[in-house]
Amino acid sequence: MEGISFYSTTAKKNSNKSELPNKYINKLDRKNYLFTNEEEVDEYIESIQGSLQDVLFVDIEKKRDFNLLEVFKRTINNKVLPYKPNDITLEAADLLILFENNYEINGKNVVIFGAGNIGTKLAIRLAERNSNVFLWDKNPIKLKEIILGINHILPKGSNKIKKFSRKQKYQIGVSFIGAEKIIGLEYTDYFENESLIIDGGIGNYTEEFIDISNKKNSKVIRLDVRIGNRNLEAHVNNYLHGIPLDIGRCQKDKYSYVAGGMIGKRGELIVDSLVNPKVILGVANGYGGIIAPNQMTELEKERINLLNEYISENYKAGN
Repeated sequence: MEGISFYSTTAKKNSNKSELPNKYINKLDRKNYLFTNEEEVDEYIESIQGSLQDVLFVDIEKKRDFNLLEVFKRTINNKVLPYKPNDITLEAADLLILFENNYEINGKNVVIFGAGNIGTKLAIRLAERNSNVFLWDKNPIKLKEIILGINHILPKGSNKIKKFSRKQKYQIGVSFIGAEKIIGLEYTDYFENESLIIDGGIGNYTEEFIDISNKKNSKVIRLDVRIGNRNLEAHVNNYLHGIPLDIGRCQKDKYSYVAGGMIGKRGELIVDSLVNPKVILGVANGYGGIIAPNQMTELEKERINLLNEYISENYKAGN
């Protein structure tokens, strides 16, 4: 396995360059760094020139006034690949919420503090899980626009997202705010006892809020993004080894077949594997679906028989 390391930026104010906790990927600890300006990146790259052998996974999102991925690409000769740590954070938050609620959050009232990148994505995810999602942001105009946009794209049957209401009681609270100590003592009144409260922005809640929440037997948790390491591991392996499907078309003497999602021409066979087919999934209708068995032509049925013979011969040969 190739050496792997991770590099990201943050939109959070007052952050500094740091070495974050290692990411445990493919049974090994991998270095993980955070940068806040281009000068820090240049200094780091200069310090490791000649010794770097890693595949570098670099944050592609432009959270600051520089593009971290482009800085690495123009300076480093090693393999530099993009990744999105915000999406891993989203997966970590989603998994933590589900785990702490025995994988059932249907009908629960959830307030998300911060209608930014991750907060908005999480709002969509939890609304699609049939929670009652309420969104809070310090910018009321932005909040109104985001809620309107989200509700336009949610599935028809999903609960619509609403803005934070002081008339509600919440069982789950999640924060993704780019500043510290924003959610204070007054917000404890809106949470039920034994609520789940997650700090995803790190430092978003005041000491008083946390103290009272603990006294109400709520569980206050700092989100650890390592919860999302399994998702990140799959992402890394797909980049390094390709997706686990052969996508394409194979031409035989009297017929052709497709696999891996390739849209077949009318009459082409659809199989489970391009290289070594074992199952015929159907006959392509020419626009992404399959032809019903009672609508197949004699020629199409013959193609199925020919491919079945080919598959049977391969089995007999031990392939």
